[in-house]
Amino acid sequence: LFQSLRDRGAEVVQICHPRSGSAYGFMQYFDRVDLRYDFAGRTFHGNPNGQPIPSSYLRLPGDTDLFSDQFDALEVWNGFAPVDSDLDGVPEDGSLDRVLRDWMNLLSLGKEVAPLGNSDTHSLDRDPPGLPRTLIRVADDSPTGIQAAEGLVYDAVLGRSGTPRDLVVTNGPMLAMSTDGGATSAIGRVVTASGADAVVNLTIRASSADWLPFDTIEVFANAALDPIEGNVTALTPLACFTARDRSALMESDPCAKAPFGGARAMTVEFAPIPGAAGAKRWVATVTLPLAAADVVNRDFASGKDAWVVARVRGQRALFPILIQGALTDDNLDAIVGATSQEALDAALAGRGVPSLAFTAPVFIDFDGGGYRAPFAP
Repeated sequence: LFQSLRDRGAEVVQICHPRSGSAYGFMQYFDRVDLRYDFAGRTFHGNPNGQPIPSSYLRLPGDTDLFSDQFDALEVWNGFAPVDSDLDGVPEDGSLDRVLRDWMNLLSLGKEVAPLGNSDTHSLDRDPPGLPRTLIRVADDSPTGIQAAEGLVYDAVLGRSGTPRDLVVTNGPMLAMSTDGGATSAIGRVVTASGADAVVNLTIRASSADWLPFDTIEVFANAALDPIEGNVTALTPLACFTARDRSALMESDPCAKAPFGGARAMTVEFAPIPGAAGAKRWVATVTLPLAAADVVNRDFASGKDAWVVARVRGQRALFPILIQGALTDDNLDAIVGATSQEALDAALAGRGVPSLAFTAPVFIDFDGGGYRAPFAP
């Protein structure tokens, strides 16, 4: 199927809706092939014996593996499913985290595909058009510059012609990653550790409009994750920075569980936008010095290198996009009558769809021999 699409001129083959929370979801290719990850064997494959629809029903030999890895992009984020699966009092997006788990596993096994976020308007009040979306770095973001960069879009998604996958998937916030506070983006690129201690100083900058508050930046690295047990879809980062009261975090909070440093302090400022006539935005910058020894690898990993992904998120509904339980009878009066940011935050806390964005990976070459994934064949 994938090859037939290419034969017809397709430049990008993308897996859409790869997972579902039920056996009767839409498309869910990874569920239907019962995708398995074998980190000890450094491979991934379908499982004919675990398919909900046996291959024999499709008039194929019963042991036919329906999975193919010949795709270029993965729809990591589509639609919204806010849930507090780990009972830490902070909503996460369950459907997003379910597919992030797959994407991170593929990265650790050496399969690099572009992470994409797409908006579908399946319903009037659950999936607003334009959220989420995928942003691709271009040199000139004027209308003329974007039109001229059309070919670059395909190069960036495919990672071809030396073009880095410098992508950010977001429902509003902006994310940037560099090294040593520099202006050059590190996203999608290989950076080499330097100095006697072979440390990379990652600088992560998050910003958002005033209606998209955020409070936490998470850093993931070399994640190699087991299948979901029960209904807990929340992901634990390697490192975490938060502006929340760290002493009040629950034990199940992913930030509190981060193995490299636990919950670290972060300041989010409501800062003026240069040249924007008094407009302001939320801004936070954190620095993470990272050595190979700081990265937590599961058994059977080899080498010292690491991929790194940053994610920023908040914990209250976007305003005025009041979807997915953000607006109810018990907080309607508080929202309508809110006369301050604090009052609005309190009325929307823990409800609806919070702000969130994540980056494509930065690849760190710690040993100087070129980047290699921890479970690459």
